[in-house]
Amino acid sequence: MPLLSQSGILDILALPVMVVDRELRIVYANEMQKRRYGPDLEGTLCHRALRRFEDPCPGCILRLAMETGQIQRKEMTNTLPSGEVIHGVQTATPLRNLTGRITAAVEVVTDITGEVAARQLLERRKQEAEALHTLALELLAEPDLAAAAQRVTRKTRELLEADAAVLTVPAAEQSLHCLAADGLAPDQADTLARELLAPHWGQLADTPGPMILRREGSDPPVTWLAAALRAGDEATGLLAVGKAGEDALGNDASALAAALAGQAAQALERGRLLAAAQTRADQLSLLAEVGGLLTVVSGEEDTLQLVTGKLLSAIRCYLVFITLAEPAENRLLLAGAAAQTEELAAQLRGRTLPLEGSLCLEVMRGGQPLHLPQPAASPQLNSLTRELFAAHRINDLLAVPLVVRDDPIGVLYLARREPYDYSPEELAALTVLAGQAATAVQNSRLYASLGSYLADILALQEVGSKILHLERDTDLHRLIVESVRERLSASLVALDVVLPGRETLTCVECQGERAALLEHPSGGGAPPGSPLAFLALEGQSLVLDPVDPDRFPDSRLGLLDVRRAMVVPLLSRKKVVGALTVYRGPQEPPFTQREKQTIALFANYAGIGLENARLFRETRRLAITDELTGLYNYRFVMDCLERELKRAERRTSPLGLLLLDLDHFKRINDNFGHQIGDRCLQSFAQHLRAFLRSSDLPARYGGEEFVVILPDTDLEGAQALAQKLCVATRTLELPGPEEQPLGLTVSIGVAAFPECGEDLHALLRTADAALYRAKRQGRDCISVARVRRPSAQTR
Repeated sequence: MPLLSQSGILDILALPVMVVDRELRIVYANEMQKRRYGPDLEGTLCHRALRRFEDPCPGCILRLAMETGQIQRKEMTNTLPSGEVIHGVQTATPLRNLTGRITAAVEVVTDITGEVAARQLLERRKQEAEALHTLALELLAEPDLAAAAQRVTRKTRELLEADAAVLTVPAAEQSLHCLAADGLAPDQADTLARELLAPHWGQLADTPGPMILRREGSDPPVTWLAAALRAGDEATGLLAVGKAGEDALGNDASALAAALAGQAAQALERGRLLAAAQTRADQLSLLAEVGGLLTVVSGEEDTLQLVTGKLLSAIRCYLVFITLAEPAENRLLLAGAAAQTEELAAQLRGRTLPLEGSLCLEVMRGGQPLHLPQPAASPQLNSLTRELFAAHRINDLLAVPLVVRDDPIGVLYLARREPYDYSPEELAALTVLAGQAATAVQNSRLYASLGSYLADILALQEVGSKILHLERDTDLHRLIVESVRERLSASLVALDVVLPGRETLTCVECQGERAALLEHPSGGGAPPGSPLAFLALEGQSLVLDPVDPDRFPDSRLGLLDVRRAMVVPLLSRKKVVGALTVYRGPQEPPFTQREKQTIALFANYAGIGLENARLFRETRRLAITDELTGLYNYRFVMDCLERELKRAERRTSPLGLLLLDLDHFKRINDNFGHQIGDRCLQSFAQHLRAFLRSSDLPARYGGEEFVVILPDTDLEGAQALAQKLCVATRTLELPGPEEQPLGLTVSIGVAAFPECGEDLHALLRTADAALYRAKRQGRDCISVARVRRPSAQTR
C-alpha cells in the first residue's frame, strides 16, 4: 500500500478517495468511498467493483494518468443504487515510488451536483429573461391593444407550460372584462373571469404578488395563478394562468407570472397612452393649422378674423369672438367675431365696451378659463351682451384669456346654444390656441412698428461701422454725439471719456443748446465732466425724469434748463470708458422704451470704438518706440531719416545726424549686472531727450548706441550740439549699485546732409566712420565726418 494510505492522511479527507495499482486493482479506499460503494473494495478491479461510470474501462482516467504520468480530470455522472443522480469531478493523480517509477494512481471524486443544478437553473432563468425581452420588444411594436393582449396570454402559457392563460381588465360594477385568452374558448374565459377572478379582484388588487386560486368541483383539479397588472400603485387588470394538478404551479411560476404581468401592464398603459395621444394629435393638428396660418398674416384685424373663423368651423360653435383690452383708455375692443349667422358677427365686430367691471377683466385677472352656463342670465355680462345672447339662445359660454409672457391682453369666447362639458384636454388645447392668437396679435402690433425700427437699426449699424474704423479721437467723438442727437432728437448731448492717466470723466464733445456751459465751465471749481456723467461710473444706465437740481451739487444743471436726462455708460471689457448723457428740456417728450433700447445698442458701438481708438494709439506707440528707453526705435527713426532727407532736398535745407556710443558700457554690465546697465540706459535716454530740441528726433540705434536726427541743422550746428552733449554727459550721474552714482562718457560721430552724403546710406556710412574715429582717438570726444562735396549753400 502506498505511503499516503499508510499514513492515514487519505482517511480524513471529506471526499471519496481510492488508490489503484498498475493493473487497476484497488489497493486502498477511504471510509467515505466504502460507505458509498461497499466495504469489500480492496483487491478488486476498480471498473468491475464499482460499475458506476458511464464510459468503459479503456477510457478510465486512472489508466490514462498512469500511462501519461499527468494528472487527469473529468466531469462524470453517477447514478446511485437509490436512483439518485449525482454529478462529480473525477481527478486521477499518478503516484511514483522512490525510484520515480509510477506504481499506482489515486482517485478523488468531488461532488458538484449543486453546482450543476445551479447552472441549469441559471440557464433556465436566462431563457426566461430572453423570452421576456423578446415579448417586450414585440409589445412595443404592436399598436393594437387586443393583439398585444393576445401575445401576452400566448407567451404566458408557453413559458409556464400551462393549460390556459387569461388577461382581464376592470369593467363596470366590480366585474372583469376578458381582453384575451389562450387555451380557453371565449365563453369559458368569461365564465372564469366572472366566477373565479372577479370575487377575488379586491384582494388581488391589494396583494403585491401573485395568488393561488382553485375552482371548486373542477375535474381534473386545476391550479390557477393570478397576478395583478399595475400602473404605479393602481391595479389595472389581472393575468391568470391555469395548469392541471393540485400543486402544479410553484414559486418559480409565481415569479415568472409576476414578470409577465408587468409586461402586460406596460402594454395596457401604452394602449391607453396611444388613445390619448391620438386625441391630442387631433387637437395639435388644429393648433398647427391655425398657428401655420397665423404666421402669414401681418394685420391685427386679419389675424383675429382668421382665428375666430377657423375655430368656428373646427369646434362647431355657434359664435366665436375675441375682445382686446385697452387699459389706458379703459375700454374693450371686439376685434374679431365669427358666427353661424353673419348678422350676429357683424353686430359684435368692431364694437367697444367699458373695461372696468367686465367679464373680460375678471378672466384676465384670474388667468384661467371660465365656464358660464346660462350666460344670458349672468350678471357678469353687460346688459347689451345679455340681450344679444338671449336673442340668439346662447346657453353656454367659455372665456379663455389671451396671454403673452404672463401679460393678459384680452379674452377668447366660445358660445354654444346647447350646454357643453369641456374636458381638461380640451381646455388645455384651447388655452394653447388662445396663447397662439395672443402671440399673433402681439406680433401684428410689433410688425406695425417694425419698418421705422428697422430703419433705426440700419442707421445705427452704418454709424457703428464708421465708429469702429475711425482713428482720430476728435472725429470719433464728434460722430458719436452727432449720431445720438440725430436719432433721439435731443436738445443737448454730451460725451465724456476717461482720458489716459486719469480716473475721472472729462467732457470731450457736446452739441446742442447751451453746449458752451459744458465746453467752458463757469467758475474754477466746476468739474471737467458734464453734470450727470458721473452717474455712469456704476456701469448701469439711468433715466432721471424729472431731473432735480437740488440732488446734485453742480450749479450748471439749473442753467441748462433740463427736465429729464438719460445717462448711459460706455463699456469696454466690463470697464467704464465713457458716458453718454442725453438732456431734454421741459417741452420735449419723455424717453420711450424703444429710445432706451436704441441708445443702449448705440452705446455698445461707441464703447468698442473708444477702446479701438485707444488700442490703435497704444499699438502705434509700441510699434515706433523702444520698450526699455522710451525713445524711438531703429525702424521708425530710419523711416523718419529718409523722410527728412527728402524734405531737406526739396527745401534745400540742411539736416544734421549724430551717432552716439556710450564708452566702455560693457564694463557696467559685466561688473554690476544687466539690471544696473538697463537703468543707466534709461537715465541716459532721459538726459538725451531733455538736452535736445522738441523738433529733434532721438532714437535707440541698438545696444548702447543712439542716433539723433537734427532737422534744419548744418554740419557746424550739429558739431556744436555734439560737443555740448559730450561735455554734459561727463557730469551726468547714473544710478549705480546701492544707489552709488556711476560716471559715463560718450563718443559721437557727426555728419550732415548734403556735405557728408547724398542719400541715406551714404550719410549713415560717413557718420558711422566718424564715430569709429572718435573711439580710436580715445573716446569721450566727438569726430566730424569728412566733407565729400561742397554744401548746397555754397554752390
